[in-house]
Amino acid sequence: MDPEFEELREGFCRENCQHFEDSDENKLIYTDIFNKYTELVESMIDKKLKQAVPGFSMQEFMSLLESHKDHLMSEVFDLLLSLADFEAFKEVMLSYKRDASEGPTFEINCTPLRVYVEEQEDGDARPDLDRTLQISPIGTGPKAKR
Repeated sequence: MDPEFEELREGFCRENCQHFEDSDENKLIYTDIFNKYTELVESMIDKKLKQAVPGFSMQEFMSLLESHKDHLMSEVFDLLLSLADFEAFKEVMLSYKRDASEGPTFEINCTPLRVYVEEQEDGDARPDLDRTLQISPIGTGPKAKR
């Protein structure tokens, strides 16, 4: 996703997540926040797409998304779905609230590295490359005679 868009979206979620509670009852403020979120994301998408595609129409775009939802990346589709689905939006806000309450975390991600013990494990044997290198002096000075 576009870094500017992601930053805007994350900032909005961080600012407003404290209003949400994990219960079946939805407060009136949730609707206001949801409407602001929908407007914010739609305006950003609309702005970016109008810059990239002349004659862009959000209505046509939403219709195309619905008809091609099986071909979209899940991250993109989840974001776009959250524009129309309040429950999906509420889950996003609750996850931001949980993350904020846990505080900063330190995490190291790594993948195993294969270490070769013998030369022959890392590829094909090439005996033609085992020729020795012979160095002969060019100069005639005292060091060259050694």
